[in-house]
Amino acid sequence: MVAEEEKERSVKHDPPENKFTRWGLYFYNFFYFFFSIGFFYLGIWYVFRMQMIGITEYNLVLFIFIILFALGSLIMISQVVLCSGTFWQNKTTLYVFLALMWIILIIQVAFTIWLYDDLPMLSSAVKYQLITLMKVYGEDGDMTMNEIQYDYSCCGIESYKDWYNTTWGYLHPYQIPGSCCNSFSPTCIANMTVSNMGCDHVVSDEIFATYSLLITVTLFASFYQVVGISLAYVLTRVIHVI
Repeated sequence: MVAEEEKERSVKHDPPENKFTRWGLYFYNFFYFFFSIGFFYLGIWYVFRMQMIGITEYNLVLFIFIILFALGSLIMISQVVLCSGTFWQNKTTLYVFLALMWIILIIQVAFTIWLYDDLPMLSSAVKYQLITLMKVYGEDGDMTMNEIQYDYSCCGIESYKDWYNTTWGYLHPYQIPGSCCNSFSPTCIANMTVSNMGCDHVVSDEIFATYSLLITVTLFASFYQVVGISLAYVLTRVIHVI
């Protein structure tokens, strides 16, 4: 008789919908871990990617790096809170998790909108960066410009002829940097081996692909977090005792 009463009390305390929701949150939290690692990785990858492309605007790169690392840190903190709240079935802890999730969600949506709006400005920034590198070529910035032209098989801004109107071009008539034709020599002559595509278009496409990846990951994380918010809210409704 006592055993039956204990069993009945246990069923009432932990009904089937409670167990289902808790196990759903456990699985959710396991996969959610990859988002925190993913944002950390994206932050580091973004910095190296921008340096490789030649974007050296320190404040912009640092700002995006901080946002990505902040999102990764907040997600990791929310995981700990969710795990604790789910295991102990504590409504207060789950409400803290829900508050954290809304904060993360708002940051991600704002960050996504900002990235989307910033794309046209970046296109102008790329052109300005290339013009600056070409102006100081021969004095400073040779390595960055050579890496861009060699890695992306491009030359100049719109074409190799842009080099003729630079200070370096005046000192080297009818010649262009060796990186334009994958030559090991410092210069080369404009011929069939020269890359015909300008670097402005190529680098802009690379930046667009980079930002598109950031936007896609952030949006996917936002949709996934909505699932977590829904499950955590359901669990707060089916918990009978804190």
